Amino acid sequence: MVQKEVAARLAAHAGSADYGALSIAAQYHTRPSIVAEVSPRCFMPPPKVASTVVHFEVLPNKSVDVSDETLFFALVRAAFGQRRKTLVNAVSAGAKIPKDAIVAALERMQKRPDARGETLSVEDFAELANILNNEIST
Repeated sequence: MVQKEVAARLAAHAGSADYGALSIAAQYHTRPSIVAEVSPRCFMPPPKVASTVVHFEVLPNKSVDVSDETLFFALVRAAFGQRRKTLVNAVSAGAKIPKDAIVAALERMQKRPDARGETLSVEDFAELANILNNEIST
């Protein structure tokens, strides 16, 4: 059981206002789903926040294959660290990756270079990390 707003972030999908690094981290290892909302009246004394029960189905394997998990999470942190920036600018500043490499990777993924982090799914972040890892390694 967690605060209602945290539950929304855990279970959020790309494109929603609640989607962020926490969503991706949770969905990398599990399949979170909201089970029930719990009213503050169920507690004594009643808290000022609503609670939600979240079920985490632990996946037998990670939800996506990434060649460099450290890079994957660095991209995610950078993308959501400065939400108002485009993905290219946020990742370039936060993960210290050249902008031209990020633009080329996004083009290869058929994503717009002015995309923002919240528009990429967990699978998209994995693909971006794998492409960038191959570019950086060679």
